[in-house]
Parts: sequence; structure tokens; C-alpha cells
Amino acid sequence: MKLTAKWIWRKQRGYNPYNQTIIARKTFPLATAARAKLAITADSWYRLFINGEWVNDGPCRSWPRHYQYDVIDVASYLQPGDNRIEVIARYFGVGTFHQVPVQTGLLVQLDAVLANGSPAQVVSDSTWEVAEARAWRPNTPKVSIQMEPAEVYDARLESEVRFSRAAELFGAHEGPWKDLQPRDCALLTRQPFALRRFLGANLVASEWRQFTFPMARLAHPGLIEANHHVSTAGAVATSIVAERSKTIVVQGTGMDITINGKRGRGDRFQLKRGDNFLLAVTQNVFNHQFKETAVRFDGLGDLVLQNPVDPAHENPWVYVPCRETDYVGDDIAFFSHRMEERDEVRRGIEKQLTALKRTAVDASSFLS
Repeated sequence: MKLTAKWIWRKQRGYNPYNQTIIARKTFPLATAARAKLAITADSWYRLFINGEWVNDGPCRSWPRHYQYDVIDVASYLQPGDNRIEVIARYFGVGTFHQVPVQTGLLVQLDAVLANGSPAQVVSDSTWEVAEARAWRPNTPKVSIQMEPAEVYDARLESEVRFSRAAELFGAHEGPWKDLQPRDCALLTRQPFALRRFLGANLVASEWRQFTFPMARLAHPGLIEANHHVSTAGAVATSIVAERSKTIVVQGTGMDITINGKRGRGDRFQLKRGDNFLLAVTQNVFNHQFKETAVRFDGLGDLVLQNPVDPAHENPWVYVPCRETDYVGDDIAFFSHRMEERDEVRRGIEKQLTALKRTAVDASSFLS
């Protein structure tokens, strides 16, 4: 197929957001089609429907410099008269071990031969309608270090979909995705099966409350990578307001936690009545296992988390960067490679974070 479609997306200020999902659609008239193929790709994922029927998920994995598109026989999905192509497209905006997202983009082209032998074509361009799919929540952590952000769907937000004309970003061969070629592996299939027996269901109540922090993205806004040579150094802090003294359980993933300047016994911390300053500092600043860190509370109960810089702010957490967090090493360098510059940066970071843990024992000393 000779691609003439445009890369499109929702019109917005920037095209490198985190975990954004859109719905793109095009309604068009078509006579009876004898043959029809549809080429489609996206950065980073798409789900294709034609006339309300699921057709395919994709694209296959490929490097941005040698990007691939899916070619699908869609004649059986088309009908004489009005037809609709609808695509749910999702941009991860973060590195995985399988893909290298570049920026938002969706490319669709339908080439058909009608029953009378004449050609027909539908391409993605500014005539398409696009809306941000708010039901897919963008503020979710990654599934794991190897994968994309978790998919959380909130059906209550379906009514907030507002369509507008698509923004044309690039011509088919003019964007950052180069050497466009048809996929070189078979399409996936989907096979429905009937439920044999329903045994029961339960609602699982969880008293734990977890806050996840994208330390790599906070340290390096806009950077997309997946290696162990990028500094994730930094800290987060909050104030826990307690009506009375009590013991709580707080766990950290990739974080060294102190409350009022003291480490807990195991995961148990003693709170005093009033404000209690919690500081969580990155433990291993060059470990790809902890690109995202977490702080978990075993039930907050009547406790209130409050921003130590601005108590009225809706976000109870503040982020503290290190001056060395601009360090970005080679994404291809192997674990065994000697990286003296990185090791020197590590020593400086650890010294800075150690000083922060020693001096920041309450909100006053933290702000000073």
C-alpha cells in the first residue's frame, strides 16, 4: 500500500503526555466493496472497530527507526451505505522493555476496490473526529518495569467524551517513525469462549493505601528510557496529622522512610499528636527495578496527609530533586560496563541524600 494518510491525534499543547488515551472516528459512505485492506499503526497501542465490531489490536513491536503497520483484510466488516471506523489509541509516554514510545500518533488508511471496479480510499486526516477518552485514567503506575502503565477504566467518565477535529501531526513518512513497513509477523487472533459455570464473587476490601512516585520521570521530565543508567535520585515528603499519639505501619518500595527523623522498627512508626513529618528517600538511585517507588500505609483511619510546604494544596506530597538528577547514561551500556562518571555521580547523590535524611526531621528543618 502506498501510504498517503496523515499521523493524527487530539489537538493539544504537547504531544508527549503520560498514558493518554483517545478515541478517533470517521464516518463515510461506501458502495459495495469487492476488496478492502486497511493499514493502521499507532504509538503506542490501538484497538480497531469497524461498524461497531472489533477488528484488531496492535501494532506489533518495532523500533521507531523501522516502524511497522498492520495490514488487515476488512472487506467483511464493510457495508453498502454509511460506515464508521473507530479507533481507541493509547500513548504510553514511558519506556518499556518492549517498545520505545516517541510521541502521540495514529495512522489509518483504507484502500478499497468497489464492486464496479473503481477505487475508494479513506485516510486519517483533519476530517476525523478525535476526543480524549477520560474513562481510561491517565494517572496510573506502570504494571511493572517491563510494561506500560496499568489500564484503569472508569465507566462513570464515559459521558465526558467531547469530539473535535483531529490535528494533523505529520505526513505518513514525515514523522519520527521511519522506514514504515508492513508487519513481519502474523496478526494476533481473539477467540471468544463461553463461561462454563459461575461459582461466585466477592468484593475485596483493602485497608492499605499506596502512593506511587515516578521518580525517573520526575527527575528527567520528557525522558523515555528503560535502563539502569539513569538517576532516579530524589525524595518525597508529607505531613501526617494525628489527633492522638498512635503506632502506624508504613512500608516503602525503593524508598528509605523516616518519620520525625526516625526510622521505624520494622515497618512500625510511632506518631505524636499533631504534625508528623514523613520523608521518603530513594534507596538505589541507579536501579531500573525502582523507576517507580511507593509508600504504603496500612490504613490511614482518621489520619490526614498534608502538604508540608502548602497545607492547603490538594496534593499532600512534595518532591525534592537532587542537583545530580540530570545524569543520563547510555541506554545500551551493559551491567558489566565500567562507568566511572556514573559512579562519581552516585557518590555525590548519596552524600546529598544522607545529609537530607539527617537534617530534615520536621517541616521547619525540611523547608530550611
